[in-house]
Amino acid sequence: MKTKLIKRYAQSHLAFIHKGLLEENGIDAFVFGDNFMNTFPNMSGILNAGTELRVREEDYEKALKILEEESKEPLTCANCGSKNIEFTYGKKSFFKIIFSLFSAIAGEPFGNIQRHYYCKDCGFKSGE
Repeated sequence: MKTKLIKRYAQSHLAFIHKGLLEENGIDAFVFGDNFMNTFPNMSGILNAGTELRVREEDYEKALKILEEESKEPLTCANCGSKNIEFTYGKKSFFKIIFSLFSAIAGEPFGNIQRHYYCKDCGFKSGE
């Protein structure tokens, strides 16, 4: 059985979410590299590493269409329902940036920096 790469993810949980979506639509999906990425999460940009989502060659086009449709759904704020959402990654305050840098030196390189969705209307930030 030959497989084709659908996407490479820096965060393995997103690969499993998309795997579940594909399997709900009758497509067998396979995740590779998640153990490595869970052990060394900051290596995703090095040596083309990342968690891979793959499907059978014959299911490739259908899988791409399913994931494309899923990505078209607009994000809405969990607090006020607004669609005026901004994606942010990292820290914005000076203190939080300095803390992240010191934690990197201590051996946890940027592991405490999280991705968030920020509502420009009500100020709600996911993940806090």
